[in-house]
Amino acid sequence: MRTFVHTSRAWYASALQHSWQDEIVLQTEEPRCELAVRWYDLRNGEQSPRLEMYLASAQASAYLADVFAAWASVSAQGADKTFTPERCIRLLQDCGFTDVTEYLMIVSEEDTTV
Repeated sequence: MRTFVHTSRAWYASALQHSWQDEIVLQTEEPRCELAVRWYDLRNGEQSPRLEMYLASAQASAYLADVFAAWASVSAQGADKTFTPERCIRLLQDCGFTDVTEYLMIVSEEDTTV
């Protein structure tokens, strides 16, 4: 299964401390890996996406060839500056990723009893 989380849109986003402006985390189950696309502010006032992953997840990059190809086409068009989180999400969904972002905090009745 291939999923993503739009971290900055999750219900818990305000509790996170970070230096980036937006983040989408990609996850795969087999093989297990996690990587993130993070948008950072540049000195010229623009934002730029940056791919980050742990070396342990590098083995899974072979299973993400379609995603890297989609990103490469964006880069080849010189569209890095217009590569928004929303566009990234559309590309991920086109590649079969499922959005598992927790947009709302769900509280069960058991959690509300004292």
